[in-house]
Amino acid sequence: AVYFNLTRLYIRQDKWTRALFTARKAVDLAPDELGPRLLFARILERLNMIPDAIGQYRTIVEKWPQNLESVYQLAQLYEKTGELCEAKRLYFRILEMDPVSPQADQVAAKARALPCDRPVLVTPPKASEKKPPQR
Repeated sequence: AVYFNLTRLYIRQDKWTRALFTARKAVDLAPDELGPRLLFARILERLNMIPDAIGQYRTIVEKWPQNLESVYQLAQLYEKTGELCEAKRLYFRILEMDPVSPQADQVAAKARALPCDRPVLVTPPKASEKKPPQR
């Protein structure tokens, strides 16, 4: 909690390098807490350390798959780096998780507008394609 709060203080003071290293320490001390990791990812993004930010957001999305904010941020970073199919897949994922959110129309428009030459929607397998349970 000390490093997390210190990081927020550095951000308020516009001391981004200090914020970066205290946020990293907060993540090291509490790797299973969402708050410090999300703050760290935002700082990386703010400092234009995009590959590192993508890595942090991916970790967040893996550990906390229902965190819509992180899914959205990751989709935007993929869009920014030209990974349009990944961005499109994540935008559709957001719509699947919360189709009636206030941002749903904006997310849907982004998802439709992005070019991608492969299927991106997650569709459940047909009953004939389901594998029998392993014993």
